[in-house]
Amino acid sequence: MVSAKKSEKKAKKAGKGDSDGLLSILKGVGFAVLLLGVALYVATRSTSSSGSSESAGFPLPPDVRPRTCARDIETSGLSKATIIIPYLAEKKENILMTTRSIFHYTPDALIDEVLFISDGNKPEAVYKSELEAISPKIRIIELPERQGLIRAKMVGVENAKAEVLVFMESHCIVNRAWLEPLLVQIQKNPHTLAQPILDNVALDDLSQYSAFPTTGHWRFEWNLNLIYTTPDKLQKDGDPSSPFATPATSGGIFAIQKEFWVQLGLYDPEMYQWGGDHIEATMKVWRCGGRIELVPCSRVGHMFRHDFQRPYNVDVNRVVQNYRRLADVWLDDHRETFFKVKPEARAMSVGDLTAQHKQRKKLQCKSMAWYVEHVDVEMKWEIDQICIPGCHKSQSRDCCGSHVTPAKGRSTLPKIMDRQTFREMRKKSEVHGEL
Repeated sequence: MVSAKKSEKKAKKAGKGDSDGLLSILKGVGFAVLLLGVALYVATRSTSSSGSSESAGFPLPPDVRPRTCARDIETSGLSKATIIIPYLAEKKENILMTTRSIFHYTPDALIDEVLFISDGNKPEAVYKSELEAISPKIRIIELPERQGLIRAKMVGVENAKAEVLVFMESHCIVNRAWLEPLLVQIQKNPHTLAQPILDNVALDDLSQYSAFPTTGHWRFEWNLNLIYTTPDKLQKDGDPSSPFATPATSGGIFAIQKEFWVQLGLYDPEMYQWGGDHIEATMKVWRCGGRIELVPCSRVGHMFRHDFQRPYNVDVNRVVQNYRRLADVWLDDHRETFFKVKPEARAMSVGDLTAQHKQRKKLQCKSMAWYVEHVDVEMKWEIDQICIPGCHKSQSRDCCGSHVTPAKGRSTLPKIMDRQTFREMRKKSEVHGEL
């Protein structure tokens, strides 16, 4: 097996970066906490007003919400949610921790059902009896063969009955009153994809819970890898509890109204196994009538894993093929910009895209030019800056040079946009009223 360090070096030379969505953050920004120089480590073994870790059956996290977050939210007018959790080869302790925390910190009246999608797990890795013993609201759908994360999610949506869909991963600890703020944002605007702040749960000790800083947002580089950047102050009113727009969703944990989901036609059924769902959701929500928001009062501890720590295999070429398919549908005149830093995608076959183009036209979605002008101004600035750091110009005209290293937290840039430029470009975008 090639070491992680060698794999990363090889990927950079090819312009790949890490095609694994959230996992790329680990290599690029070190959970972003290290990027910002902020590491708010706290142990969850301490007691809390919600009982003890022993009685709850999972390590109780600290309350890391901003102090201005409402501690009591009226739930009577909020929609119920179906919580969808696909899983494959997950450790029993992780999935039980996730489930127990959900029922511990979520008002029962807001849960219609917790729907587990077992993606081709062997019988001993389904944990059917253990999960069903936690609550009668748990239902498990067993797929006889692995379909991949994207199709497993689609099965979950097809079986969901509630007005709101909440996607969750099987290695999380949800925190106090995590669901209510997401439902409030959707109630305010039914075309909102609402996402919690993802804190960090340590891989080797579930009781270690680190609060993620809320000073940045999710977005994509031009190779479509997901990153977390901190360009400037993002909350307009200065209130740390105030929800704010984010150019992208990280894709694994969020809430969205089912009616809006169906209207958007998520996901492309020809995307295979893993990778790209977060890109499609981002493009469809922002460009087809909705918005994506980060909600600081909703906190979910998530176990971030490197690719070599994942308990199942992912075919990187299939991920890139999904990216290429999305590029052909969504990047418009900017498709060549994508190829500059993802050159291996250029020769890939993507199959028939007739249905996807027809759907985009029907939804009257905005252009990629609109997206970089009004939603992700960092991406617009990067168009003229991108290259492949670390490879010689003789290999490709898009190489930065063998002596050039990528900017911290990036795989396609030798430098990062400065704050003043961001402020000026963002101000111009806000003049148009889009954010």
